[in-house]
Amino acid sequence: MKKQSMITEQKVNPAKVKFSKRLRSHMTKSEEILWQRLRRSQVEGVHFRRQQVLFGFIADFYSHSKRLVIEVDGKIHNERVKEDKKRETVFLDNGITVIRFKNEEVETQIDKVLQKISETISETNT
Repeated sequence: MKKQSMITEQKVNPAKVKFSKRLRSHMTKSEEILWQRLRRSQVEGVHFRRQQVLFGFIADFYSHSKRLVIEVDGKIHNERVKEDKKRETVFLDNGITVIRFKNEEVETQIDKVLQKISETISETNT
């Protein structure tokens, strides 16, 4: 039996859930840096989950209340442009905003990254 996720009526593959748990325990350096700033609702009081299964994909960070996905892209994403576009389209089609950052941005310009996240959260409030 498939488990239901936090998104109403969305069925989640148990193997995908298991994989997302594995990803949470093996985050990249950039994901870890951003997670330390997102966790415990530190940005605009918004709760984020990490490695959240959404519509068959695993989003790096997701705020259900703001319907916001944050992706942190390493070099592998240079080879996955088509796949990333597809997943972004699925998220957008389901009313979810997506913002992307490169590893280097997170590691060297965390304040700018957090500012962009805050601005995006503010835009979702209007």
